This record gives sequence, C-alpha cells and structure tokens, in this order.
Amino acid sequence: MPSAKRLPLANLPSSGVDAIHRTIDESQSNDIVIALVGHAGAGATTIGDRLKKALEEKKYDVRSVKMSKLIAECAEKLSPEKFKNILQKTPIERTVQLQNAGNFLRSTKGQAFTAGLAIREIRQLRRDIAKEKNKVVFVIDNLKNPTEVDALRKVYGRAFYLVSVVCGPRQRHARLISKYKGAPPEAIRALMDRDEAETEAAGQQVRKTIKSGDYFINNEPDLTNNTASQLEDNIKRFSSILLGDKIETPTRDERGLYAAWTASLRSSCLSRQVGAALLDPSGRLIATGVNDVPKFGGGLYEEGDQEDFRCFAFPDSTTKKAYCRNDSEKREIVKLLIQDLRSNEVLQTGVDEAKLAAILRATRLGDLIEFSRAVHAEMDAIVGVARGGGESTFDATLYCTTYPCHNCARHIVAAGIREVVYVEPYTKSLAVELHSDVIEETTRPAEGDSKKKVKFRLFSGVAPRRYAALFERRGEAKDREGNALSIPDALHKDPIFTLSHIDFENVIADKITQESG
Repeated sequence: MPSAKRLPLANLPSSGVDAIHRTIDESQSNDIVIALVGHAGAGATTIGDRLKKALEEKKYDVRSVKMSKLIAECAEKLSPEKFKNILQKTPIERTVQLQNAGNFLRSTKGQAFTAGLAIREIRQLRRDIAKEKNKVVFVIDNLKNPTEVDALRKVYGRAFYLVSVVCGPRQRHARLISKYKGAPPEAIRALMDRDEAETEAAGQQVRKTIKSGDYFINNEPDLTNNTASQLEDNIKRFSSILLGDKIETPTRDERGLYAAWTASLRSSCLSRQVGAALLDPSGRLIATGVNDVPKFGGGLYEEGDQEDFRCFAFPDSTTKKAYCRNDSEKREIVKLLIQDLRSNEVLQTGVDEAKLAAILRATRLGDLIEFSRAVHAEMDAIVGVARGGGESTFDATLYCTTYPCHNCARHIVAAGIREVVYVEPYTKSLAVELHSDVIEETTRPAEGDSKKKVKFRLFSGVAPRRYAALFERRGEAKDREGNALSIPDALHKDPIFTLSHIDFENVIADKITQESG
C-alpha cells in the first residue's frame, strides 16, 4: 500500500518561499505531554502503564513523571518536620500524607506550583534524551487539582492531553479495600471523600479536574463482557487518534456529546453554559438544547432577534445592571428569613447578621435553582421535540455537558428517555436521591434489562474540546489511482512548533529580505 508523506514540503529546495515552508516544517515538534487524573481507586496508574506500552509500540520514547515522588520530595525539603519519609509509610498513611503534602505546596507556594514540579522534571528528562530521538511522550501520573491542568495546558498548548480515568464509586471502594488491607473502613471512606472534592480551592479537587479531560477512559469492570480486551482496545484507539496512523471516526457517544457541547456555546446564562442533544435509538440527532431564556412563540432568545430579554441584556430598571434573577431571589429569601427571626425575637442580641447570612447561603438555600429565568438545556431539547412534532423521545439517549438537575431528571424519566450521558458532575442535583426507583448511575452503556431504570452514565471517549482537531483529516487518504494511503511513521496529529510566532516572523522576514534584495 502506498505511503502518505506527513511533511509534504520537507524535501523542497532551501531557497525562496520553499525555504519558508522548510523552516515551518522543520520546527514542528513531535513531543506530547499526557497527564492522568482519576479518583483514588480508579486505576489511573494502571491506565498510564498501558498507555505507555501502546505508545512505545508506535516507536515513541515514553518517559514517566510521578507526581507522588515529586510532591513528597519537595514537601520534605520545604517542611521536614511535617513531611518525612512519606513514601516509606504504610499505604493508607502514605496516601493521606501525599494529600497533605500536595495541599501544603499549593496553598503556600501557589496553586500551580505542583504543575511547576512536573514541568521542571520534564525539562530534566528532556536533557537526558538522545538528540536523535524526536518522538517523545511524557506521561504525568497523576493530577489532583484543575489549576495544575490549566498551567500545563498553557505551557504545552495542543501538545498537552489530560486523560480522565472514569470508574464508579463502588468499584473504587472495592479496590481501595484491597489496596489498604486492614485499614479502618471509615479511613478509606474519608480518603475517598477528601480526594473527590475538598472545600479549599488548593485542596484535592479530582471531581473538578476530571471534567477538563481531553480523553475519557472507562476503567469500570463488567462481568458480562471481556473488559480487559475492551480497555486495551480503548487505549489503542486513543493512541491511533492521537498519532493519526489509521483512520478513526467518532463513536455515537462522541458525536452526541459534541452536538451537546456545540449547543452549549449558544448560552448567554450568567451562571454556566450547558448544552444537550437527543439521539434516537438509531443514533440520529433529533434535537439540541441550551440553557437560556424562553421567548414568545416558542424557543429561546438568540443572537439576531429583534427583541432580546436574556439576563445579560435585561438590566434592573433602577441600577441599570444586568443580574442573575436566581441569585437575587436567594439573597432576598435569606434577608426575609433573618428579618422574621429578628421580629420573632429568635435572634440573640449582638448576632452578626452578615455572618449569619453567609452561613445560610452556604446551606441548601444556596443550591436553589427554581428562580432562574432560563430553560435548562435538557428541557429545551425535550420541548424542542414536542414543538417540532414527528419525532419521539421514547428510548432516546440524552447527551449533556453537565449532569442533569433533579427537576430535569424527573422530566427525562417521564419523557421515556433510556439513557443520559454526561461529563461534568453537578453536586446540587438530587436526581438519584429523589428518584432511586427509576434512575441509576453507572459507567456502562444501557443494555439488556436496563430499561427498568434510566441510566445516568459518565462519558468515555474524545472530549468535545479536541473533537475537530483529532477527527479532521489533515492530508490525502488516497493516491491518484484511488488506493488508500498508509502512514508508516506515526506522528502527533495536532503538532505544536518549537518556534514562537515572533521567531517565525524574524526568520521568515530575514529570508524574504535576502531573496528580494
């Protein structure tokens, strides 16, 4: 089979405009930085080891960056009285101390400091790599805070990938019991809760970090299927998508979630942008939805409407400022509650009412969502089907960028939707608590007798943020005779460059000056 040239301009003569092309092509970097994130017990390290093997099979030099080692060494150096011989402690003590050490470094040195440790280690590893090896992957195991992701993404740009390892809490708990043999059950549970989301911004924030993934891998075992084989296939698929050495097309889940994410970009909601997409049982897109304000005649306000009463364009008549009606109503409830307590002489003299108001807003009062003017994205998609006619939500799959709230959840059940696939958790939702009879959280697709409950499933696959870059074809797929082209040398499909735009500007301008005289 004929081969495709990955750099078609690389052999052009080094003169004139051809030299400009050569300058650009030769500055292409084949380095890739992959970071893993997963809850304790999700198996992120195991996924990293398998990914390393898959990339080595593609002739890449893969180097590991262990965050636990870097954090332990740095914390002990900066505070030896608190952190000494962390890595030599018993397994559960070691994990707890590593959590403490990571929090210590982020809170005292800045939230991106731990990412800086990884960057410094990569620089050192790069110095040890032979110059002739131009295909290198650095695998970071593993991140715990979204600021780490932000820093690495800004430094390495398109060469950076966050791989989020997805696994259900029951399986994670079972793995941790096996790992921490003899540890008290309450200690394991406390470790899991802390790992998922601490109150401090610099703390363990795995739940928030996972949602930022570029690729999601399901590491949940299934006794009814050959999970080991499926997991291996999933990892190999990611490596092929990453390197573009074979044609890979989006799965149904990937294109469903991409449709939902695309819809979310229409949202003007002051709180968050949410999108939803409905696919019928055959995988056909039948509706999309977005969270925004409804308009007369059906649908939502959008750009180009003659009248626009979305919250950002509908200010308060007195202050002339745009504001969130839901937040305003919650503040008013707290204010009236304190007034009632005072008038009924329940409040003691000298109570700090500002502090009391803050405490009340931190309760479930602060989680109220029913005063929002926006239709939620899931409801917009469902109502869109009803408004259009001719389609049905029965047995459909709903893709959401965010886990549905409990209000949307009951309508999803009533609409006959079979499955919900989401990325971002929504801790305010009481969907399962209120409707455990008809809703079940899972990481596996709905199959067999699953129609007894609507499955709320975490997404697995290429995240919408990298969908276009990784699935768009960058070169010819066939030769002049129509034969499919093969790619013998796997390289990063979405490469970055070793030169900055200023460097390119200077080099190319000098070449043009030389040629034009």
